[in-house]
Amino acid sequence: MIATDKAFGIEYDPNEFIDDPRYIVNLVKRMVRVPIETMEIVDGLPALDDMEQPAEWLI
Repeated sequence: MIATDKAFGIEYDPNEFIDDPRYIVNLVKRMVRVPIETMEIVDGLPALDDMEQPAEWLI
C-alpha cells in the first residue's frame, strides 16, 4: 500500500526498497525456521524431572 504524508507530501512505498522479487518468500522461510529450530533445541533438553536438584534448593 502506498501512503502519502499529508503534511509533507512524501510518498511511502514499502516495496520500493526491495530489489529481490523473492524477498517475501525468503522472509517467511526465516520466520518459520526460527521456531522450528527452537523446538528442536527445547525437545533436546532433559526433562526437569530427570535433573538432579542441588541440596540448597528449597522443595
